Amino acid sequence: MTFAKTAVLANTADFLVIITAFLTALIVQPGEPGSVDTARRLQVAHAFWTAAPPFPEDDDPALAIPGRNGRLYPGYGMGQSLLMLPADIIATAITTSLPARFAHDGLRKAMVTYSASSIVCVLAVWVAFRFLRRMGFVLTHAIAGALTLLFGTTFLHYTQNMMENNLLLLLTLSGMSLHHAWTQTGSRLSLFVGALAFGANLLTRLTTVFDLAAGALFVALVLWLKGARGRGFMRQLWRYGAICLPCYAFSFIVDRAYN
Repeated sequence: MTFAKTAVLANTADFLVIITAFLTALIVQPGEPGSVDTARRLQVAHAFWTAAPPFPEDDDPALAIPGRNGRLYPGYGMGQSLLMLPADIIATAITTSLPARFAHDGLRKAMVTYSASSIVCVLAVWVAFRFLRRMGFVLTHAIAGALTLLFGTTFLHYTQNMMENNLLLLLTLSGMSLHHAWTQTGSRLSLFVGALAFGANLLTRLTTVFDLAAGALFVALVLWLKGARGRGFMRQLWRYGAICLPCYAFSFIVDRAYN
């Protein structure tokens, strides 16, 4: 009975954290990208699958980087553009099917903003909550920590303005949480998905290589505190590197090829 009550409380807490983050994201949305940097990344997402230029034609060309054949590109990673790509495809399909008086570009941008930013907000807050639970915090403290992230930090500002900071936080928290899961369960799938999350960070901002290093240090410390020593410790690190390093190398190669 006690176990059943605990499970119900945990599921209820998950729901409350998710719905709070979702409603907050909807309320604070301005209905447009919120910053010139995000607008440029959305333009890249649109250019991935249409004939649109990757750099806005009405923007200052001095802020662009000339690429092949003199084509102008914004000087950002592709991570956030990839995040907005599915929403942009769906939003474009919807807006172009509407009557002409409704099919304007502002509606497409609003749909992308509401969907992409809300998804990142919900996932980041929920992953933070689950990570705190995995680290041993009691339910009330984990809820307080997740809601403090949402309401007590710049996370709320970046939910409204949809810059890439919240995406980077989501990917880093996911990587840390899944890497920690591997140290506890030995699940290679958890480690692999966590490595993909860290690798996606590289596609967003190359300086997140320091997040990868922090993740490796975190894993080493957790293994050490669990009592791993000598050859056993090195064997665990070898397994960690055998799965993670190819993921990181792949992301790095994709990033360099894009740039």
